[in-house]
Amino acid sequence: MLFTTTLALLSGATASIAFPSSLMTRDVSSATPSSRRCPSELSRERKEAAEKHFRNAKAQGTRREDLKTGPIPVYWNVIYENKTYEGGYLDEQQIKDQIDVINADYSTAGVSWTLANTTYVENADWFTYVTDKTPSQTEMKRALRQGGVDALNIYSVSFFNSSEGLLGYAEYPSDYESEPYNDGIVLQYATLPGGSSEAYGLGKTLTHEAGHWVGLYHTFEGGCEETNGGDQIADTPAQDSSTHGCPTTRDSCKGEPGLDPIHNYMDYSDDVCLTEFSAGQIERLQEQMRVYRGVDITI
Repeated sequence: MLFTTTLALLSGATASIAFPSSLMTRDVSSATPSSRRCPSELSRERKEAAEKHFRNAKAQGTRREDLKTGPIPVYWNVIYENKTYEGGYLDEQQIKDQIDVINADYSTAGVSWTLANTTYVENADWFTYVTDKTPSQTEMKRALRQGGVDALNIYSVSFFNSSEGLLGYAEYPSDYESEPYNDGIVLQYATLPGGSSEAYGLGKTLTHEAGHWVGLYHTFEGGCEETNGGDQIADTPAQDSSTHGCPTTRDSCKGEPGLDPIHNYMDYSDDVCLTEFSAGQIERLQEQMRVYRGVDITI
């Protein structure tokens, strides 16, 4: 059963002073990035530690009877400034359409998602200023996160105050044990299907960010030399840098086999270009979900 909750969390006089009514006429198209950026990359040290822990955890194994099965519950937190689309107010059909997109995109991986709850939160500060680098994102997540390790929490905001082209960011499953409150995905609201983001309005940004949430790295990590293990996937061709647009013959690593995996959900291509996970990625995400989120996924 789907539940919808409405919360008003304006931070008193500070919010009313800091966010005048002129913001209500903001043109969302001017704030939509012209290229995709996702800061969900680990430092070399963190990645090495995460992969070592993953190998050890796999070796120990998990009893099947301890694992959960079935759809992943999704808790959607609509952070909005005012009850307009430009103000971040998403209707239930837009959210349903987005859930339909990720269900279609993850069907080949055996992963399904179900919308468990939608919470509407009126907070102009969070809507405007939350990024991966601001204390307000921690405040927001601590106040709103629902469910356990197997529950995906999504927070739709604007990133209007970011100058870095943010479309979304996610936490990896291996980080849950140390910071459970931080788990989830923060998403630019204009990236939902039918959104105002021209190149990124088909809902693939959530598919990409959910890829991190289930344990996948960017296909271009490590460059042509695949430094530090690259994306840890053997069947994604080496890639020197992220893709923009949909250049079908792009080959950024001339000395390595295969063209760039521009159709892979874990690249930065335009939404229309993103259509697939590799078999190696599917194997990894299933193992990550089993080890870190206690979820058994089978195709």
